[in-house]
Amino acid sequence: MLCLYSPFRLALEIRKEISLGAALQSHDGAKKFTAEKNKGAFLNGKQISVSNKEFLKDGLLVTGFPYGSKDNVDHCIDHFA
Repeated sequence: MLCLYSPFRLALEIRKEISLGAALQSHDGAKKFTAEKNKGAFLNGKQISVSNKEFLKDGLLVTGFPYGSKDNVDHCIDHFA
């Protein structure tokens, strides 16, 4: 079976600093994330931002860890903690 889901991410580094970023998140490119230093982040052209939660327990933390990360040979959790 052919998998059509292929997320794409790109960043531009200038003088050792990330200045631009872009990501296509869905198989048909319907979710387009962009960000530019000092100008904000956008989803399909609409500005997005982080929440105003002061404590992690009051929010939601999402990572890119694979399922079964405790068995992952790269020890994802160890690098995060």
